[in-house]
Amino acid sequence: MRKKVAIVILNYNGLKYLDNLFNSLKKQSLKIFNDFDVYFSDNCSYDESLDFVRIFYPKVNIYKNNKNLWFAGGNNIVFRDIYKKYEYVVMLNNDVYVDSKWLEELVKVADSDKSIGVVGSKLLFFYPYLRVNLKSTLIDSNLVNDSRKLSFKINYIQANYNTYDKIIYRSGYYPKEYEDGDAFMWLGDNPVIDIPFKKKKNNFLHLSLKGNEYIKKQKVSVFIGQDHVSDIVLNPNNFKDFRIKLSEDTILKNSFWIINNAGSNYNELNGVGEDIGFKMPDAPVYNKTKQVKSVCGASMLIRSKVFDDIGFLDDYFNMYYEDTDFCWRVNSTRKWKIFYAPKSVVRHIHTGSSKEWSPLFIFYVERNRLLMLCKNAPISVSWNNLIIYLKDSLKFIFSNENPILQKLLKLKILASLLVNVSRIYLGKLFI
Repeated sequence: MRKKVAIVILNYNGLKYLDNLFNSLKKQSLKIFNDFDVYFSDNCSYDESLDFVRIFYPKVNIYKNNKNLWFAGGNNIVFRDIYKKYEYVVMLNNDVYVDSKWLEELVKVADSDKSIGVVGSKLLFFYPYLRVNLKSTLIDSNLVNDSRKLSFKINYIQANYNTYDKIIYRSGYYPKEYEDGDAFMWLGDNPVIDIPFKKKKNNFLHLSLKGNEYIKKQKVSVFIGQDHVSDIVLNPNNFKDFRIKLSEDTILKNSFWIINNAGSNYNELNGVGEDIGFKMPDAPVYNKTKQVKSVCGASMLIRSKVFDDIGFLDDYFNMYYEDTDFCWRVNSTRKWKIFYAPKSVVRHIHTGSSKEWSPLFIFYVERNRLLMLCKNAPISVSWNNLIIYLKDSLKFIFSNENPILQKLLKLKILASLLVNVSRIYLGKLFI
């Protein structure tokens, strides 16, 4: 009789995440190593990740890969080896902390209907948030040659010096500019900023602001949610650092969570993927168990029988869009359903192993969107998108305004598309 669940954790130099991750697995309502097994696939890390797991979690099954197999390959090497032993296999990122009923709720949804082949969790950004509102006077538009509603400049904002980079500017701000080599943004009418925070014994809001030459002794009123926490006076000549103490009551009353993913979607005409609820405050609308087109691979339960029907993640994708491609293939069977399980809650660092909008990120996101279309969409749709991308890329490359490194990245994407699109269509000819 095969066991119920295997959890597969992919790792690449993720030592800094592992203590949080395994502590959360130990707190599961289903018991680690009794109700579920854990597999740790390491993509040739050079930190001490493997030593950590071997010493503190000797019952974990370790796959030590002799090279970086990337996200798809690193998971697949375990999937292919073990899936027939389990009813369900769960793909789990290393940069997460899972709720105590995370696994139980995934399994509960899958068990509710034998036609459910894939279930995804509710993903929240890793830290809770506070909403900061900064109220001040606008510059008289008659005094400046600028149509924008300007008030003052901001250099940085943080709570407790939290370096988590998922700060969300909601309203009342303008794009980043530079002054004497330093980045800043103009803030305007009623700016609203959501900032992540890690609670400490003493909690502070830190911000660096600069006034303007048109308003003397410019005052800014600082609010956390509806709570007025401070009035500060800005220097019109230099950025000034402010530290504002936040009370326990203010934090308890105003903290909230923000959605990373509450199910996913993809456009079958252009391949663009979408995280449902991305960067929105968690709300009752995200608490309904429902069928969706796709879910995020950061926490994805897969019924093992699905592998027999559609295969595994696409090794050629390496990273990004491999989960969307997998879900598109699941939907194409017209046999299996994909569900979102909101009571299965995961706190997710998000892009913990790669930097968002880095050249690596851009390469795989742009390339894999088109490869996914070539695999799954009608040929007229995929070729239309390939032609549009080719035209746009050539225009970008031959423009004198664009940096040489970005042009080289476009050329690299085009070269990889040539090789992989040919491989995909040749494969279709011989099926």
